[in-house]
Amino acid sequence: MSIEYRIGVDIGGTFTDFTLLGSGGELWLWKEDSTPQDPLAAIERGLAALAAQRGVGLEDLLSATRLFVHGTTIATNLLIQRDGPRTALLCTEGFRDLLHFRDGFKSERFDIHFPHPEPLVPRWLRIGVAERVGPGGEVVRPLDEAAVVAACARMRDAQIEAVAIALLWSIANPAHERRVAEIVTAELPDAHVVCSSDVLSELREWERTSATVLSAYVRPRIASYLTRLESTLKAARLPAAPLVMQVNGGCGQVADILRRPVSVLSSGPTAAPAAALHAGRGIGARDLITMDIGGTSCDVCIIRDGQPGVSRELRVDDQPLGVPGIEIHSIGAGGGSIASVDAGGALRV
Repeated sequence: MSIEYRIGVDIGGTFTDFTLLGSGGELWLWKEDSTPQDPLAAIERGLAALAAQRGVGLEDLLSATRLFVHGTTIATNLLIQRDGPRTALLCTEGFRDLLHFRDGFKSERFDIHFPHPEPLVPRWLRIGVAERVGPGGEVVRPLDEAAVVAACARMRDAQIEAVAIALLWSIANPAHERRVAEIVTAELPDAHVVCSSDVLSELREWERTSATVLSAYVRPRIASYLTRLESTLKAARLPAAPLVMQVNGGCGQVADILRRPVSVLSSGPTAAPAAALHAGRGIGARDLITMDIGGTSCDVCIIRDGQPGVSRELRVDDQPLGVPGIEIHSIGAGGGSIASVDAGGALRV
């Protein structure tokens, strides 16, 4: 009987790690330097190295692979570094300051010097359009399609690459959002368009708008990368579509991820609790602490009675994700961190 494989690939800020599991329980590992400018390059080199370990060609290895799971911090790093594309927000007229006002609170409520978090979309690119849907889904004010076309002209002049659409009460009736998306796609065919009713069709306006803006902000980069990855693996005879780790600890296909890109934020670290639970079952342990130390950060998760903590309050760069995710605490001190004491006696990392 020929051997079958499962492959796990995790892109970190420093290294890209590979795990190859054979159908008989055999295990092979490989570590490759990450290539931030082109993450696919590290994956191609690492897979070739795994194939060489097995003494087979890359196509022979992948054609015998029944499961390919991928975790990545690309979207997270893009957000933290504010290195994403110029993004615009189309919202209901009169509500463009929602991203600024947030929920009226700040993370450090008693710190009068606490800086206001900078929205991903500047105010001049948060554009209101005339329309209104009521909480029961009724149309209170018809959509002004001419206003949407005018907004597209502004976005074209601003060289917008991604557009988030978040209208009031689209969770009750998404018809206006759908029509706005149709117009934007026709007027700006190269722009990435994301609707809030697809990303987070739930109450809480700020979180829904934030999740939509985050999705639009990271989508161009991850769409380019994930579609290239999928095409490369398919060309190399991988029989099943690759799966991508999500913030909730599950996996999704590339098409699913691109409909709700916010779900891929913090995707890499969520694999550690799943691996810990698998290992824990072997020794009958249900209360666990995972510590995942990479080159850039240290990620910790507490598992109680076989269940990792799940939160709807997760934020990245103080921007709420809105979607539920595994509760993982990260600090910026990994294996590649260098600590020193400066002339004033303060610790520097």
